[in-house]
Order: sequence, then structure tokens, then C-alpha cells
Amino acid sequence: MTPQLEGAVLLPITPLEASEAVDWLLAASPRPQSVPEELQWAVVQAADAFVWGVRTDEAWRWATQHADREARPLRREALLEVRAFFSGAELLLWRTGAAFAGRILCDVSGEAPGGSPSPTALSPLDRRCFFLPVPNEDGALSGRVLTTPDPGFLRREEGNGRTTVTPLGTGILFRNYLEQCQETGMLRVAATRFHSIF
Repeated sequence: MTPQLEGAVLLPITPLEASEAVDWLLAASPRPQSVPEELQWAVVQAADAFVWGVRTDEAWRWATQHADREARPLRREALLEVRAFFSGAELLLWRTGAAFAGRILCDVSGEAPGGSPSPTALSPLDRRCFFLPVPNEDGALSGRVLTTPDPGFLRREEGNGRTTVTPLGTGILFRNYLEQCQETGMLRVAATRFHSIF
């Protein structure tokens, strides 16, 4: 059963649509009809990497192209989870054995959390997470932007000396959709999606 969420609609997609979406992200096929055309950013969890993507002019560019070591292309067989998103929706794909499953989570009418005339306890909640600064081992905040290797990416040095390549921006906005437990009345997060880079 698909949960009912305030402020959003959850749309399951078929395994075939999920597979087609993976092909599109890897530039192996055109965008499937079931996938929102406005998707702008993506993050991939693979067996051997955690990789950001930025979409421009219908093509995906991946942070692996700007890594310190030799770039490795994203491989279908290594993909575990993909989140492609823009402010209005998120496409989530995950591996199920040799295949993929997925869903699309869309905001209803594009309203921001609390943007309705009378927000309720179940209205979506936003949370911001910053790329920088990051705490080092003694708790001090550190980190700096090193270069802009591409119009859509920044190379960042974290407090521990590790270098990462992230989308151009300060951080990421997550949106949480809530549900209420019938028995206890307690609120809990029913679904979370990546919303935007800010």
C-alpha cells in the first residue's frame, strides 16, 4: 500500500522504468517518460564510490571526472542507490539483486513546507546540511574550497585533508514528510527526499 503523505505524492515505478532510468543516468538511453524532466542533481552510492552528478543541456556530468585520482566511469553493475532530484521531486532507484526498483516523490502543487494557509503538525519539514565547514577530530570547524573544476562542481578540502568534489553550492536541503502513529499519536518521518542544492 502506498502511504498518504501531506504535501506530497509517492509514485511507484515499475522495474522496467527503473532500469530505463538507470540507463538514462549513465547516458545509455534517452530520458524515460516516467522520469521528471526537471531533475537537476543526482547522488550515486556505488559499491566503490559516492558520486555527485549535475545535469545540464540534457546530459549528466559526474564528479568522478574531477577526482584527484584517475576518473572511473560509473558502472551499472556497481550501482546500489541513486537519488536524482530538483526542488519539486526526487527519483529514488535502488538495487534489488540484479535488477532495480524505484519511486518518485513529488511535492503537491509545488508549495513550500508551511506554505499552505494553515500548516498542520504533518506539514513537511526541511533540514539543511552544509558541505562546509566540517568538524575535524577536535570539534573545530574547518575546510575550504580549493578550485572550481567545472561550472557545476566545487573541489573541497575537508578538515581531515581529504578532498571531495560536490555540486556548486553551500549545502543540500532535505525534505521530511511526516505521518502520525494511529496508536500513540506520535509523529514520525514517513519519507525523506533530497530537495535542492543551496
